[in-house]
Amino acid sequence: DVAVDAGADASGNGSEAATQFSIDYDGTSPTVAITSTETSPTNVSPITVTIIFDEVVTGFDVSDLVIGNGTVTFFGGSGTTYIAAITPTSNGIVTVDIPADSAFDTTTNGNDAATQFSIEYDGSVKLSPKAFLQGPILNPSTPGLMNDILREDGHLPTTSPYTDALTVDPNVFNAGGLSGTGLAADNIVDWIWVELRDSADNTNVIVGQSALLQRDGDIVDLDGTSVMSINAIASEYFIALKHRNHSGAMSQGTFELTANSSTIVDFTDNGFSTFGTDAQTILGLGDKALWAGNVNGDGTIQYAGAGVLDTSSLLAFILNDSSNFLGVPSWSVTGYNDFDVDMNGTTQFTGSGVLDTPYILQNVLSYPGNFLNLSTWTIQEQLPEN
Repeated sequence: DVAVDAGADASGNGSEAATQFSIDYDGTSPTVAITSTETSPTNVSPITVTIIFDEVVTGFDVSDLVIGNGTVTFFGGSGTTYIAAITPTSNGIVTVDIPADSAFDTTTNGNDAATQFSIEYDGSVKLSPKAFLQGPILNPSTPGLMNDILREDGHLPTTSPYTDALTVDPNVFNAGGLSGTGLAADNIVDWIWVELRDSADNTNVIVGQSALLQRDGDIVDLDGTSVMSINAIASEYFIALKHRNHSGAMSQGTFELTANSSTIVDFTDNGFSTFGTDAQTILGLGDKALWAGNVNGDGTIQYAGAGVLDTSSLLAFILNDSSNFLGVPSWSVTGYNDFDVDMNGTTQFTGSGVLDTPYILQNVLSYPGNFLNLSTWTIQEQLPEN
């Protein structure tokens, strides 16, 4: 302000008061907060975050977000409020940072850096695979259902034979399951291994998990009835199945898996396409099943010839059984083991009774690629490997 008579001209006239000069000074940087309605840990994907500045800013866009373990799949907003959707890359901590000077207020003050937003993502997807094992359906007691003799005779282990060693309540193996009132078709046959493989590289196993196989082929979670839940992000995957004495198989195409609904992947369907050639055998009713006879777990089924034969491995198991004092090849072993081709709880190489070796020979001779019916033919597991 300049007051009246602050100055005078040559005649002594005092100056009039000046019109006041004023200007708004803003030297304060905008602040920004990142929040989400999701709580940690979360299985929701994508994770929506809200970004709020304490004053209107410009120049803020998706490139200003620094994301850890995720990608931005949506961005929008203006003024003070913005929304971003973050799709996690994998299970673990997902972070969002906004560095200083990413946006500017009307006086070009750059924002202060935001406090990092962090949340744990523990995602899972639902899956309902279905498959038959050839072994327990070779001589079915009920047409169209696998035998569950291992369960009936109390041989099924409560700890998975696969690498994750998951365990179940022993009552899951009761007739009728945990409730005791379930359908006979839902009784458990055995453990099975389920893999999700990278949609861009079918040799890359993203995650594998033990599951339970019902008589009707449904593959279920550890309570014996629920659909499978696998820790993985919602995405497309190849689905592969493995069993301890059957050849594995993988879907020819990918399947979209989500957390909200279960995806059916039916390996038993005659029209289901698998990777490779003749990855499964065709049953009498037209359904498909995993080939039985890979008792030594080397990915091949061999009856005779060179190499590590499944029949030789079976014989060695019989001869080396601790109860077979005389080393008799016709000895039989009762219980849960990989050499029990038909999974009837009794393993036998030769002699009287239900032998396991003829099943291996039968598969080798009937394999579609074995045009000359050679007993030395090798059935190769059809799984892509590095």
